[in-house]
Amino acid sequence: MLVAVCVVLISLVPILLKWAPSVNTITDKIYDFLGKPRNRGTKGIRDIPGPLSLPFFGASWMYSRFGPFNHNKYHESNDVKYSTFGPVVREEVLFNFPLIHLFDKSDIQHVLRNESEYPMRPPNEADVFYRRLRHDIYLNDGMVNLNGPQWHTLRSLLTPPLTNRNTLRSYCTQMNTIANDLMEHIEAESDNEDGIIKDLKDLVYRTGLETVATVSLDRRMGFLQKEMNAETLLILQSIKGYQTSSNEAMYGLPWWKYVPTRFSGVLTNLVFHKDNLFSVVGKIVDEVLTDERNNGSSYGDNENSILKQLLTNPQLDIKDVKVSLVDYITAGVDTIGNSIIFAISLIAKHPKVQARLQQELDEYLRPGEDLTAEKINSLKYLKACVTESFRMYPTASQIARILPQDTEVTGGYVLPKHSVVLCHQRLASWQDENFTEAQKFAPERWIENAELDFPVCERGLVIPFGIGKRICPGKRLAEQEVHVIVAKMFQKFSVSLVDEFDVEFNFLLTPSGSVPIKVRDRTSI
Repeated sequence: MLVAVCVVLISLVPILLKWAPSVNTITDKIYDFLGKPRNRGTKGIRDIPGPLSLPFFGASWMYSRFGPFNHNKYHESNDVKYSTFGPVVREEVLFNFPLIHLFDKSDIQHVLRNESEYPMRPPNEADVFYRRLRHDIYLNDGMVNLNGPQWHTLRSLLTPPLTNRNTLRSYCTQMNTIANDLMEHIEAESDNEDGIIKDLKDLVYRTGLETVATVSLDRRMGFLQKEMNAETLLILQSIKGYQTSSNEAMYGLPWWKYVPTRFSGVLTNLVFHKDNLFSVVGKIVDEVLTDERNNGSSYGDNENSILKQLLTNPQLDIKDVKVSLVDYITAGVDTIGNSIIFAISLIAKHPKVQARLQQELDEYLRPGEDLTAEKINSLKYLKACVTESFRMYPTASQIARILPQDTEVTGGYVLPKHSVVLCHQRLASWQDENFTEAQKFAPERWIENAELDFPVCERGLVIPFGIGKRICPGKRLAEQEVHVIVAKMFQKFSVSLVDEFDVEFNFLLTPSGSVPIKVRDRTSI
């Protein structure tokens, strides 16, 4: 009987997706709370088309076992919403609260360029829940979740070490060393008859983690070693577990909000992994402080050390320092790893692009030469390849904002103040009206005087790290590491894909499954 019901429901999916019914009483009350259009005849939120919304559950049925999508294909659901309903879509979540999806370039740029003094974004509710559960450790909801003056104060204290240009340059040597270690691993693993690396994704993920840990904690953790110690292995497992739990909590049915923590598998896993991660990072920070007190170590040799700048700031509580380092590590791992894998995969898939990149690298760099910020800046085609990869596969495929004022969008709809909007810059970047041959990987579109069919593009939609006052503070460090590894990869190897790579959504856009590649050492030819 249950199977028959499931079959019937699934067969109705296309009809349900296209049918946007009139709002029910619950939804009316929410819209009244948000505010109605001021002028009679003006179109408001309730007039925006969108998928079928059920009482209480909203459109969350789409991601259930009876719906057409699962959490890992959330990005594909947005493609369907755009093709079905147009550039502005209303999707109701739990308790029928409306989210507004914006797919039009002009709407996206208008929202992101007209921010208030303190740009607002909806918090990660599961993360806030965890922080309040562990109130003995966390003094607040965290920089990512806070809004208003409290957010501004915390950000102004925590982010300067990450955005300082001298800090950026001071980590170039470590980044080159880590990249060289990755090249050695690839060389060793490809030492077989066919030159195939079974899973580039795992190697690059661990490289990203090694980079973030080195930058945050001023020590090599050994994530690229074949035999990891217990501490290193615990960090690796905890980050993966936390990311999976966060994705399930944010995009699944939020039963965890209404049952005790011990009865929620999602929350139990989230708390377990985040506790483990904090315990390891907290222990390392305590060791640094003890060493400083006993031996006057000055927190290491790097005067621009991020850890040193945080620990010596008298305005920061030691608890804020510890949790911010945990946040840096969890946020940076996938951002760096996914960006590198997408860039390498796209370049490997296009032999002409790869050949031109290698020509530039051979011209500007000696074999095995380390990259500096200045050298990266001179490698125009390398930068164009990375920018084009960011355009096609930004790890953050959408940017969320809470509107600071009434805002009119495409179609004449007026969104009231405090509406939650999702700006889909990835999908807008794949539209031909915004980029010539938008679905083609063409780094030339970012190079002036390229004398090709692609006009030089403006970068307004290529914002993989966010934009404005809430931009990711680690943007420059992440970009530097991506450029270093991509440059070293294609200077040393010729790379081809074994299989087409697929994409899934796991809190961020990420390659699905393993990513096997075939490499040939160019230096041995």
